[in-house]
Amino acid sequence: MIIDGNSLAQIWLKDLKHQITRLSPLSLGIVLVGDDLGSKIFIQKKKAVGESLGVAIKIYSFDKNISIRDLQKEIKIIVASVSGLIIQLPLPGFEAEDIVNLIPVQKDVDALGAQPIVLAPAVLVVERLMKEFGFSRPDLKIAVFGQGQLIGQPVTKWAKSKGWQVSPIDIDTPHPEALSVEADVVISGVGQPNLITAKMIKAGALVIDFGFSRENNQIKGDVDFQAIESKAIVTPTPGGTGPLVVAAVFQNLINLNK
Repeated sequence: MIIDGNSLAQIWLKDLKHQITRLSPLSLGIVLVGDDLGSKIFIQKKKAVGESLGVAIKIYSFDKNISIRDLQKEIKIIVASVSGLIIQLPLPGFEAEDIVNLIPVQKDVDALGAQPIVLAPAVLVVERLMKEFGFSRPDLKIAVFGQGQLIGQPVTKWAKSKGWQVSPIDIDTPHPEALSVEADVVISGVGQPNLITAKMIKAGALVIDFGFSRENNQIKGDVDFQAIESKAIVTPTPGGTGPLVVAAVFQNLINLNK
């Protein structure tokens, strides 16, 4: 079964539009360093959705050769003028912590700072999909491929806090297929096409693919979803988690400004 992320996102956005009417006008700042194509695509999607919700989107672009001191100075100026701020990752040549920790917790929409007060957008998406498809029992087994800042780390931390049996998987994990084939929920955010194949997934599992890469001018996820769709519930790429992550960003913006 293929999950229609676009349809689920539209339902979510309809609710967000209702929530926004109760608030003062909102603005979202997005900082882009360099010219990463994937980052530009994500930013344009956020801009389009934000404008449809009545949120002012302010994009701040900087050359990849900007010094860390100058970038930090710019961030301090920008953060004072917006309701929420996103530092678009990856940050070429910088440690992300040196920049994201400049964002006050009340404006940290991506929940990347040391002490976020909202859940990361990826966590909101996983939580929503698990609820939508009935994955909530206390003895769940969850496998998380990739331990990056945006997906793997926050999802792993959240899932462990729920008391589920969680298997974090990275490049050094031996025999990851032995862990994933036992999992009720498999989540991936690596960026490697066809990393997860049908033989690595058990029948009836929920497979949530955040992976993003390009192969032969096509956008690809981590999951071979055409091979998996007949045996599991799976998000495609594109049209799966992407629209939901964008909706989650604006849910956080609203939550931080209530």
